[in-house]
Amino acid sequence: MTIPHRSWDSPQPSNAGSIGREFSFTESMSRDPDEFTTRDHCQELLSPILCQLNRGNISGALRVAERLQRQRPGHALTNTEYARLLLAEGNFATALPVLDQVLNRNPQNLEALKLSGFAYLQQGDLPRALAFFKQAVRRSPADSFSQINCHALRLRLQNKLQSENPALSIRPVVATSLPPRGLEISKQAVQSWRDRGIRVLSINTASERDQLAPHFPEVEFCLCEETARPKFGKDYQYLDALLDALAATGHPLCGIINADIILRGESTVWDQLCAAASRTFVYGSRVNVQNMEARFGTLLEPGFDFFFFPASFLSRIPRTGFIMGQPAWDVFLPAWITRCQLPCSFCYSPLALHVEHPVQWSRTTNSRFAAMALSWFAPELATMVADDPGCHIYLRLFTGAMAQILNKAPKASAQPFFCTSPQMDSCLAPVDPFYWGRNSEETFLLLS
Repeated sequence: MTIPHRSWDSPQPSNAGSIGREFSFTESMSRDPDEFTTRDHCQELLSPILCQLNRGNISGALRVAERLQRQRPGHALTNTEYARLLLAEGNFATALPVLDQVLNRNPQNLEALKLSGFAYLQQGDLPRALAFFKQAVRRSPADSFSQINCHALRLRLQNKLQSENPALSIRPVVATSLPPRGLEISKQAVQSWRDRGIRVLSINTASERDQLAPHFPEVEFCLCEETARPKFGKDYQYLDALLDALAATGHPLCGIINADIILRGESTVWDQLCAAASRTFVYGSRVNVQNMEARFGTLLEPGFDFFFFPASFLSRIPRTGFIMGQPAWDVFLPAWITRCQLPCSFCYSPLALHVEHPVQWSRTTNSRFAAMALSWFAPELATMVADDPGCHIYLRLFTGAMAQILNKAPKASAQPFFCTSPQMDSCLAPVDPFYWGRNSEETFLLLS
């Protein structure tokens, strides 16, 4: 089966003549006096604390944090990390005065607002806790910790655990590219999709289809031999092939899911999500878990793993060079949808689980695809970076920062979306004492 190319409507280009003339500086462009620096720098400063945490010695980490706080009085990072560990140990009364010191100096300090909200939550003062989380959401709309706890508190204060279910029951057709390896996890993933009434397309070469089809009789295979093998040595499918296959179905509701994502949630949850996705671009991140029985996990912030949207949106997505199995396409999609001024919602509910496994990725490849994503939004800047023979010195830092912007900015402007059900409403984001010890930004979640 040959997948026909879909057409796409190019948005009107911006007027180059007005660049710089009507640009206005917003409050978000002013730097707080104690704004946190890069994760690497924080890890270096907090290394004595992280050393104790790596040994499983929270009490030892707390003693080190107290010493660092005394050595650097008034320093926001050491104060908030001392408070974080106090909260992890359940010492809420001691943590709040430390956080007050930070907020007296800077009432907009995001971490102090979040941690104060959690402290009041644990003390049972829900109205005050909600007030702090609302401030944190206003300060950083893309902060998952604040959004999830703010939603949970609203439900508790309203004594409303479940909303009325929408009437729409149509389920999407989703596209993925099943790999010819790791079949067990793919089987679990596909079964979880099928259990929720989702029709599944997998884009593969003919040889891959022959290997996979006996194991996935319920999957519709679409063949595409035009892969990225000449560039990357593997049959990575292009994102365009998945989008073209979705367009060819003529189905009104579409989606893309990474092949190792296991979906969860009751039927009513998917009624809500599908109703939202019939009019807006709904996307979200996976929750990494040790196993499927885990009651907690970490919401992976840097990337996105599931997307549901009206079929009419397909004509607004350009043909690109992004490939499945490599970075940047997932942050490009919502950024582009936002660029086209189409409605966008970020799903904070923990619908997608991912069993952790060793991952190997290339920083060079990541930088290249991040630069390619940038080329769709700032082509002159992307070309300047790519053509500079000395750019390799700063390229990783620059493209890493751009990837964060492409990730955070659309998420911050998207409408927060939550599914409501007994299972979903039990989700809460507790304080994570090991927050700065993680390789990337993640939010610790209690799933039940």
